[in-house]
Amino acid sequence: MNTGLVGGLFTLVLTLVFWFGRGNWSALSAMFPNAVLITTGVLSVALVIVSLVRPHTKPVFVDGNRTRIVVTAIALLLWAWSTRWLGFYLAALIMFTGLMLYIASAAQPLTPRKSLGWVAIAAGELAILYFIFSSLLAVPLPAGLFAP
Repeated sequence: MNTGLVGGLFTLVLTLVFWFGRGNWSALSAMFPNAVLITTGVLSVALVIVSLVRPHTKPVFVDGNRTRIVVTAIALLLWAWSTRWLGFYLAALIMFTGLMLYIASAAQPLTPRKSLGWVAIAAGELAILYFIFSSLLAVPLPAGLFAP
């Protein structure tokens, strides 16, 4: 399968869906999302062109555990769906911690101490991301259960 072509076309379609799904934002609010969408669109077109000029085919799911890949994809979809009700921070904390523990358990046995370490790492990373998006970039994130 020409994974570059498939990935480029999928990303291009997804970019177009988000581009035409934009709301009536102010110019300042739309600056960051538009920059991301334009960059993603340009890179996906470049990937499609490169994959047509120099096609490189490889089988899908050669490396890695297929079950782990599918579980991770489902977890990401559930996270995106649950942020509306749980809020960004709580949904991300549950999902990222769960995924970190799930993936780490394949490589090493998990002890309560290691598990708490993973939870602390996830909580710290998410706190930084939440601060950057909500305070510095002024991106409104779903509050969920923490809504006033």
